[in-house]
Amino acid sequence: MNKDRGVVVLLCSILWLGMGLPLAAFGAANYEPSITCENCHPKIYVQHAQSMHAKSVENPVFLAQYFKEMLPRAAKDPAFVEEAEGCFACHAPVAYLRGKRQLSPSDELPSPIMEVGCDFCHTISGFRGPELGNANYINTPGPSKLGPFQTKSDWHRKFAKLQTRSEVCAVCHNVVNKQGLGVAVTYDEWKNSQYAKDNIQCQDCHMNINGFLTGGKARFEKGKAASMAFVEVQERGKIFTHRFPGAHSASVVHGAVGLKIEPGVRTAEGLVVDILVDNSRTGHKMPSGSTQLRMMWLELKAGSGGQMVTIPAVSVKEQDGGYDVTSGGAVDSELLGEGIPKASRLYRAIFTDADGKPTMSAYDAVKIAFDNRLEASEVRKESYLIPVPAGTTEIALSASLYYMAYPPAFAKRLDLPVPNPVIIAAANKRVEVK
Repeated sequence: MNKDRGVVVLLCSILWLGMGLPLAAFGAANYEPSITCENCHPKIYVQHAQSMHAKSVENPVFLAQYFKEMLPRAAKDPAFVEEAEGCFACHAPVAYLRGKRQLSPSDELPSPIMEVGCDFCHTISGFRGPELGNANYINTPGPSKLGPFQTKSDWHRKFAKLQTRSEVCAVCHNVVNKQGLGVAVTYDEWKNSQYAKDNIQCQDCHMNINGFLTGGKARFEKGKAASMAFVEVQERGKIFTHRFPGAHSASVVHGAVGLKIEPGVRTAEGLVVDILVDNSRTGHKMPSGSTQLRMMWLELKAGSGGQMVTIPAVSVKEQDGGYDVTSGGAVDSELLGEGIPKASRLYRAIFTDADGKPTMSAYDAVKIAFDNRLEASEVRKESYLIPVPAGTTEIALSASLYYMAYPPAFAKRLDLPVPNPVIIAAANKRVEVK
């Protein structure tokens, strides 16, 4: 060991002793809080602190579902106990690994063990069983941290290929409920996509500068992954960003899907216009994540002389209940509530329970009765018929695609704020009418 490295090891050991456990005292239940990592990784620490990983337990939607639905049912039905523990194992893995099995209303938040923290992720060494998901991570806590760099140091001693692969995300981003139904299977969606075939990993989108690919390529930060006194830290051409933007990040949702208005075709009934909804920038379905909650809708307005009217979408899935149009489904008022424009093209999935009724509860779902979400890399054509008043020579078209994390009816049921719609994409076009 050279002199500089010896100084670094000594300093890191002192910091560790001053803030947590001595290096030799690691056991299965011992994890350092993320703030410990700030000493050498201040920039990455700040990024993580801004992420949903750092707020995994504080998330109001999680807390509402957990305390108002999951725990009350687990108290009455033992079948739900394991389901509740599974939620906790991914939202607060360190607390779970320390032996805590449930969140309590008396637990103080935020808490250094109530998050998806640095030490947890960087000690994931594998997974149990043949399938990935449902918190089946294998964790090996200790002074050595697993990382993506194939260079050794006196502190973070181990490169782990798993840290560079989507599988490290899959242990919690692939959820199958107790009925055996995949209810949040973003990893499976990716695995079946062209992105997986092209070796584009979750990290290539969700841990780059932009949160998505640019021109089909990932743009990563460059520089130093650490900032340490008394030693020159290696410059790196690729540094992973730790904000993990996704469904909760408006900056990433905006632009995730593209829109293009094709030239119209005049018919005896009016003007037929096709809109291309392009999901080629996403390596999973859109929307993804909590499948029963997420939704997108497409609105088209048309007019002349400054007067714009909404053009209603026509269901192409009437045989499946008409759920591809807002308010087209038999129980949409119960599922959606108010605030989503009627007759818009709607992209979503509908779960049904054991009685065949639509449900917004992933743990009650036994079947996916409807799913018209965009597949990874899919470009879907949506056709509209626009009436053309006599004497019209030009029609202005305006298309907008919106995203909502959960519907107003769900918010009302759990006393949550109604989320603001996020505009994903917009397109405008003027079409001559002959």
